[in-house]
Amino acid sequence: MKNTLKTILYAVIILIVLWIGTEVYKELTLGDFEPYNFDSSDNYTQQQRSDFIGGCSSSGEVSEIYCTCLIEYIETKIPASELAANEQNPSPEFDASFDKAMKAGIKACKR
Repeated sequence: MKNTLKTILYAVIILIVLWIGTEVYKELTLGDFEPYNFDSSDNYTQQQRSDFIGGCSSSGEVSEIYCTCLIEYIETKIPASELAANEQNPSPEFDASFDKAMKAGIKACKR
């Protein structure tokens, strides 16, 4: 009976430690993240949004919610027509604009 009680106690301690670790990880990666509404016109295609969110969150270091925030922010800064034109004919000027929008979006979405 005493060993069973110890086993249960150890299991509870392990679960608490895992829960705390998960909460700390979420805090470090998302902070107090609340989804923003950047009033993007949703003019990017579903495929463009899906590709961005999938690539952004594929490492598991950030959530799809955070990546959605980023693409919505970027969408307010880079029109769909510019994105489509760059997909057809990539340019360094577009890359610079996109990088600038991405950096600002990271700040806006990270809190």
